[in-house]
This record gives sequence, structure tokens and C-alpha cells, in this order.
Amino acid sequence: MSNEQLVRYYICTKRELKTMQSTIKQYEDELNKRFDNGILVERKEEENG
Repeated sequence: MSNEQLVRYYICTKRELKTMQSTIKQYEDELNKRFDNGILVERKEEENG
């Protein structure tokens, strides 16, 4: 593996991890919103239109 390839893989992997961390944070925030007295409650889907 050349230095150029190594740097490209490094940059791409860092970007992927940043995206994954953001996604995990979004899921955690949504789960925290749905907890009610320690119980995960189902949210009703809002109908559009």
C-alpha cells in the first residue's frame, strides 16, 4: 500500500466514522425522547397530507 493510498483510506474512514457517530447520536436522542418512566413507548406516526 502506498502512502497516498494509506492517507486516502485514513481520510475516508474518518469521514465514515464521523457520519456513523452522528447517526448514533440521532438514534440516541430519539430513543431518549420515547422513554416514559423507564419504559420505551411507541410513537404514533404522523400522517402527511
